[in-house]
Amino acid sequence: MGESGGPFSSYVPALPGLTPLAELTLDFSGQVLQAPALLSTKGTGVSEGDIALVARVERVAGVPYLAVVALAQLEGDRIVTLSATPESAQRLVARHSQVTTEEALGVLSTLPGVRAGGRYAFYRATQQLGFVAGVVRAGGVETASVVQLLNAGSWPFIGTPRADGRGYVVAAPVGSASLKATRLNSALAGTAQASVADLKHTRQDIDLVGAVTTATVSPTTGSLGIAITTNVTITASAPIAPSSVGAATVKLLECPALAAGAPPTSCAGSPVREVPVRFVSAGAAAFSRSSRRPSRSSSLRPTPTPRS
Repeated sequence: MGESGGPFSSYVPALPGLTPLAELTLDFSGQVLQAPALLSTKGTGVSEGDIALVARVERVAGVPYLAVVALAQLEGDRIVTLSATPESAQRLVARHSQVTTEEALGVLSTLPGVRAGGRYAFYRATQQLGFVAGVVRAGGVETASVVQLLNAGSWPFIGTPRADGRGYVVAAPVGSASLKATRLNSALAGTAQASVADLKHTRQDIDLVGAVTTATVSPTTGSLGIAITTNVTITASAPIAPSSVGAATVKLLECPALAAGAPPTSCAGSPVREVPVRFVSAGAAAFSRSSRRPSRSSSLRPTPTPRS
């Protein structure tokens, strides 16, 4: 196990209400534990009445996010995670009388705990916090999704699967929380509002609905006098799945009739030929001509249209 008390990674930020305390790297040799591990770090700068959060770095489409997996508090000179047991719940209630033992146990039982290797961060919460938990559905069927907080200046946490492996749970400051759920590699998304109470968890399910994805192409179809050094770019209103962009799905076509001076209205009666292209960067919806022949007109045909 590697442990650092700072400087911290760029994805372990200090924000209003949150102070990073430590960053750790755990190696479980690829194994997932059946029961949560007990994790601790030095208690420097933490008092007995403080609540600490333990967040795991999760990568979504290559982007690092933080997902809270456990609560912790000071025990002696170390900050120690709290397990989902009546004893841990009673220790939490002893310092935070605003919750009952039953409510504390409910919160601790919802969090998945430290079960897998990876990078973790300890945070000290300097403002009241609670949790929102529920399931995400598409067409009435539970589905795995990424749940984020939308509040301006909100905490950098995303939802993580609950201890039972279902749904999500996300930490948020006390007050009103705006949530957005998105299913990766699809146009499905949903939003919801929840009221977050101090050291309690609020149930809030989210329904996904379809969203229209649009795309624009530059230069536009039928444009004349395009330099052979010009990149053709597809810009979509939602992220494009990198695996869907390639020579088999995106083609650049040329109409010889236009090059011969015909009106740029149609290519009717003239054969269309495919122009060799090269992709500027792997997985990017931007490419350029690979031939050196000048072209006066081009037409873009995604076959099929890249998935979002």
